[in-house]
Order: sequence, then C-alpha cells, then structure tokens
Amino acid sequence: MAYRNFTTALYCTVSTLRDIESDKTFDERFRRLIRNFHLDKVYLETYGNNGTIDRDALIRLRDYFRSLGIQTSGGIGTTDQSAPERYGFISLCYNNSEHTRKIREAIEVTASIFDEIILDDFFFTNCKCEVCVREKGEASWSSYRTERMLRVSKELIVGPAKRVNPKVRVIVKYPNWYDCYQETGYNQKDEPSVFDAIYTGTETRDPLYTEQHLPKYLSYFLMRYNENLASGRNGGGWFDMFECARDVSFYTQQITLTGLAGAKEFTMYSLGELMRPIHAVYPPLAGLAYDAMDRLIPELGRPVGIACYKPYFSTGEEYLHGYLGMIGLPLEPQPTYPERAGKILLTESAAADPDILSRIQKSLIEGSDIMITSGFVRAMQGKGLDRLANLRTDGRRAAVSEYGLSSNGLVFESRVEGDGEVLMPICQFATNDAWQLAFGLTNDGNCPILLAVNYGKGHLYLLVVPDNFGDLYRYPSRVLQAVRNVITPGEIRLDTKARVCLFLYDNDTFVVHSMLPWPEEVGVTVLFNGARLQSIEGADIPHTAEMSDGTHFRIPLAPGEYRAFRVLR
Repeated sequence: MAYRNFTTALYCTVSTLRDIESDKTFDERFRRLIRNFHLDKVYLETYGNNGTIDRDALIRLRDYFRSLGIQTSGGIGTTDQSAPERYGFISLCYNNSEHTRKIREAIEVTASIFDEIILDDFFFTNCKCEVCVREKGEASWSSYRTERMLRVSKELIVGPAKRVNPKVRVIVKYPNWYDCYQETGYNQKDEPSVFDAIYTGTETRDPLYTEQHLPKYLSYFLMRYNENLASGRNGGGWFDMFECARDVSFYTQQITLTGLAGAKEFTMYSLGELMRPIHAVYPPLAGLAYDAMDRLIPELGRPVGIACYKPYFSTGEEYLHGYLGMIGLPLEPQPTYPERAGKILLTESAAADPDILSRIQKSLIEGSDIMITSGFVRAMQGKGLDRLANLRTDGRRAAVSEYGLSSNGLVFESRVEGDGEVLMPICQFATNDAWQLAFGLTNDGNCPILLAVNYGKGHLYLLVVPDNFGDLYRYPSRVLQAVRNVITPGEIRLDTKARVCLFLYDNDTFVVHSMLPWPEEVGVTVLFNGARLQSIEGADIPHTAEMSDGTHFRIPLAPGEYRAFRVLR
C-alpha cells in the first residue's frame, strides 16, 4: 500500500543497470526487496563514473519497472574515476571538450527517454588541471567555480535537455557538505532559478571515522535550509547506508530526521547496494521507518525553531550547526536574514553578510534575542562589533572541566562538573556591560561560556564554542540547559545531556529524539502551570512537578529512540 504522506524512490547506478541485464534472478530478488517497503519511483542512471548504458537496454529497463507500476526518471552522475593516481572523487573538467561532449550527449539522451532527470551530487568541479588554473586567473576558486558551474547548468544541462524535451524537469541534488559548496562551484543563490527543482543530500557520516564532520542532526538541518531556500521546490531527501557499520541505527535516523524536516520524497541510494547480502538488514529497517513516519507526519505541524541565518556562499565554524542541534537547540536555518524572528542564532558564517551588524542592531532594538558564537566574535572584532558589545578574543585558550552558573549574572549559584576536559577560546568582555550566565572554572579564575548583554528591548548572548566542536557534548546538562533556556523559542525546554535533539512544530507538537547509545530519562518543561503532555498515540504523560517556571515531565528514551508529544492547555 502506498504511503499517504510522501513518496519513495531508489537510485540505480549505471553499473547496477548493466548487471541487471545479465542477471536471470533479478526479477525475483527485486520483488523480494520491495516487499519490505512500498516503492513509487526509480531513478535510472544514464551516465555515471564516466560510463553509460546502451539506449535500448535502458528503455527495456524503464519498461520493466513501469510494468510493476513504478515510475521512472533519469539520473546522471558527473564523475570521472578513470584517473587512479588521483585522490578522492574526480569531477568532470568543464574546460575539456571531450568531457563536455559526453555530458551533453548524456543529458540529451536522458531527456529523450524521461520527463524528469536528477543530477547526483557530483555536479561540481574540483579540477585543477593546467587549463582550469589558467582560466581561473587571479580570481578565487570559489568565485571562478560558482560562475563557471552556473553557465554549465544553463548551457550544458538545462538548455539542451529542454530543447530535446520541453516537458522535462531537471533537478539538482545538493550534497551534505553544505559549508563548502562554493569551493567546488555549487551556487545556491542562483542555481535554483535555473533548475526546475532542487534535492537534498541528507546522508550523515560518522564524525569520528570520516573526513566529514556531519553529526546526525545534519539530516534535519539541511532539509530545513533547502526548504527555506526554495520553498515548494525541494523535492526530497536522499540517504544511504554508508558509514552505518558502527551503528545500524544511523540508517533509520537519516530517514526519521529527513521526515521530521518535512520531506515530500525519500530516495534510497542505491538499488545495487541494497541488494547486496551484506546489506540485507537495511531494507526491512527502511520499511519500519517509513511506516512510522507515515503515521506520525499528519500529526505534526510546520517545523519551527531558532532562526539560524547562514548567508549564501558563506562558511566559518564549518558544520557547527549540526553539533548545536545535537545539544538540543531546535534550528530553523535560512539563507536570508530573519528580520521578524524573536530568537536568532548567528555562527561565524553569518559574518559573510556585510550588513550583519546593522541587522543585528535593528533586531535587538526591536526586542529580538540573538545568540552569537565565539567564531562570530573572532570574525567581526575590529569591524564594528563594539557597537553592540565590547567582546574580543586574543588567541588565548583555557582547559576546563568544572563550571559555574548564575541565573542573573550577578550571583554565583552552583558549581557542576563536566564530562572531561574541554579546550576553549577565552573571550574577553567589559565588566558590568556583559554578564556571565555560565562559565568555566580555571586556576583561580574563570572564562565565559554563556554571556548576556542587554540591548534595546532584546538581549545579545555569546556562546563560547570549544576548539573541538564535539566537546560541546562534554558541557554538563546544567550548562546546556542554560543555553537552551535563553534562545529556544516557544514553551518547551529540554533538561538533559547532549545528543538529545528537540524538534518543534507550530501546532503545539514536538519530538524528542535521543542519539545516545544508552537509555536516558529526559527532562521536559512546559513553560506554564497546569500543562498536560500527551503522546501522539494518545496516552497522557504524568507530570513530576509544578514549579514557578512551569510544568515538569520526565520522558524515558531507549538508545536511538524518538517520541512525539502534544501539549494540551
């Protein structure tokens, strides 16, 4: 039975499609595979890894899938792995006439067979051959490549496809490494108006054992960013099973977070991988995750959260957003400044906006609460930051493992221990102009972690981020709670360790998702007395206390478990 709230798809690579032609057992194996989940669509790759598939064979495969009631679309992966002496992924060179001829032919053939084409997330250039170096000249690689790939999108991809098939929809998939897009030519400012739709890579990677520092929250964060980037034209989320060997729950969490972010379609990569015996566990897991999402999604409203501004072409404190999501901050990222938001988060990447200080000042005057990070301070000191507050760093570091707390910045209230030593930048501030709400205790001294500055009708907060972003998880729950309390919008507050995520919606529903490898009882406070908390399934959750700050609940969560609730007044 089809899912009511989204569609599902499988991406099939050229190498897999070639193998199908000679696999006499494929039909039986494929039917067994899709018994685990309902499948709406397959993307059939016509060009990938510098290889193609015969047109007649492709048409036979298209017709086979259609005979099963499965929609078909085309796919293209623009890589060239024919140079074994090179490291990593090798893109096509768009100054190489042979490469451009091949990709133009591929797009024309694909458009003649399908009414929809998706570009896998290799639609970038990292080529530094002599011609590319010469063509770049004195420009930066980012400016040269974003301009180059925009022209390639128009002249080599979308233009030829539309001439062959005026009805064709061409979709560009944006990869998970969002903070470095511009370095290889992705142009999220201008490309969405060239393509008919965009797509989101929600594949997370193990931050410990891979070069990509992408915590699980990335699957939610990037979906929300792209939803706000191209409203109504973000086709869905794309995930895989790579880097899930350490914990197979990584796989279903990609599905869950992609769904919680509002995906209209889920694409699994890839058919060939899912049919390998070593990956037999993943299809049934996908089916269970899809079923759960299909039941939950109608109960949730529109995602809301802390307005998190990341300008086009920006970088700085790379991928910090995912770590902040993992400490329980519900983020609603967007590429334009959120002028009307009551709670705003600005990491170092926001410093790319030349008007950022005047924007902040206006928001504070009007009553917004804005949290900036130590990276933002580093980027903006000496550039007018002192218009807001005298905050600065000078390169000194402190190693801390114990912390102090103050609810008003005046009175020391408690001392708590963290989970090991944390190395962090020392941020200096003007006494009696800024106030410490949380701070690290050093040898006969201390250094701020959470600072508050009164400004206009609002407040400016500084969050000091450890040198190693993962050390945010070492901050004790009381420190994390102080951070959440001042910047989380709405009426829900978490009281828990790191690696528990909060997702908020505009219909008084919310989801709490544990990413911890052990059971944990999570504290939830609803910021008014007499609140009732009900699970989405309908069971009331007994409260543990009525306090001056609201109604308190304790939520037990198993490792990797998520639960959804409705607040009743």
